[in-house]
Amino acid sequence: MLGVGSFGQVFCGLDQASGKRIAVKQVPVSRLGIETEIQKKQVIALEHEIELLKTLQHRNIVKYLGTANTKQSINIFLEFVGGGSLQQIYRRYRMGESLIRRYSEHILSGIEYLHFNNLIHRDIKSANILVELDGTCKLADFGGSKKCEVG
Repeated sequence: MLGVGSFGQVFCGLDQASGKRIAVKQVPVSRLGIETEIQKKQVIALEHEIELLKTLQHRNIVKYLGTANTKQSINIFLEFVGGGSLQQIYRRYRMGESLIRRYSEHILSGIEYLHFNNLIHRDIKSANILVELDGTCKLADFGGSKKCEVG
């Protein structure tokens, strides 16, 4: 397990075709077909996140790879980002100005892409910014995002 969120858990998985590691966001579905109002809202938000992720293509945004549903869960397959979250890095290491500048450029580039496409993330925080082993930052967790109507 890589982490726990408000909807479910994120696991490390293996793409059988490529042999590469992937992240699997797993959200449990209700048992015996009985859904509470909260569960229904969570499923709607998750479906919204999946539809949004399908449209995003930017080096500073986590890539969507696919979805699989089982009786027990909805599974979203995402690019694996090996360096962990910015929150984890901040807790472990002292970051100098040049590193903060580099990370900020990546984060702002991802936000600029979203805003250009009339999207608002609405949950930018260090836990939702993932860092590749090469230092590239990627925005993640689009469950609270919103498409803005222009005009």
